Amino acid sequence: MLPLIDEFSPRRFPILTVLLILVCVAIFAYQQTLPDNGTAGSQQAFECTWGMIPTEVVHGPDPAIATDNAANPGAPLTCQGLNQRHSRFLTVITSMFLHASWWHLAGNMLMLWVFGANVEDRIGRIRFLPFFLACGALAGLAQAYSQPSSTAVTIGASGAVAALIGAYLVLFPRVGIWTLVLFVIPMKIPAWIWAAIFVLLQLIDVTSTGGGSGGIATVSHLAGLAIGAATIRLVAWGRPPHEMVPRTFRLLTAR
Repeated sequence: MLPLIDEFSPRRFPILTVLLILVCVAIFAYQQTLPDNGTAGSQQAFECTWGMIPTEVVHGPDPAIATDNAANPGAPLTCQGLNQRHSRFLTVITSMFLHASWWHLAGNMLMLWVFGANVEDRIGRIRFLPFFLACGALAGLAQAYSQPSSTAVTIGASGAVAALIGAYLVLFPRVGIWTLVLFVIPMKIPAWIWAAIFVLLQLIDVTSTGGGSGGIATVSHLAGLAIGAATIRLVAWGRPPHEMVPRTFRLLTAR
């Protein structure tokens, strides 16, 4: 199912949500300018350098793996070698801004827009960015520790986006989300039902692929949603709830 838009408008323009989208799009666009041949300076090398590799995060750098080929100029660098050039915990953050394909990017950015705008408005701009990054990092760590021996590069903002879904569920459980069911049928689904279906789909995937071995970081999705739902009330503490303005009403009363 594909979320399109929720039924209420944020009171203020969601500038941080838009900036996060633009940053992710810009990084992906830059990546597409790199050669797609697996060599140094390629798209694959870029992902290896800035993506998260679970075994690196859990166990730390392996001294036996070269991070440059100065000692042996003819020897190719490995993905782990490139990854070890930076702090293993830095890649937990940077990996959120990388995406594997246009479809991967589009799906995450669409959900970031749908669920991020009103969450940003509700908790305020100062709290929104730390919330997004912290939840995304914790979701990434959960994925890494669920597959501590994996050498596959993990990238994407889906863990942080899942946290926004969890936050949205707690803050606006009855708000309708216009959704393409089966990617064809438009339907307005309450946020709590949308989140329940999302969790069910992730549970089906995690039991069938072992937590993301099928190419989807399912544990990150589940952890992100749980972390976002569990912490959003604390993050929003002191911020009074605001009146939700239906989008149709806003359009009709716009001047």
